[in-house]
Amino acid sequence: MIVTAAKTDFGAFYAAHGDWLKDWLRRYTRCSHRAADLAQDTFCRLIEADEIGSARDPRSYLATVARRILVH
Repeated sequence: MIVTAAKTDFGAFYAAHGDWLKDWLRRYTRCSHRAADLAQDTFCRLIEADEIGSARDPRSYLATVARRILVH
């Protein structure tokens, strides 16, 4: 199995911010399952846009993307 830099970067990014995002979303949704689904959607959007690790303040950026998903 070949591990690319992008996969490694995503893994590190998710490890650093995934739990924080789920906790942040849980406060808004009051449902851990919904929060986990929305966190996954948020990270999927970042992967599709190829924007992993491009923000200066990753948690602010994650919260902004997650808020946009919540609104839709």
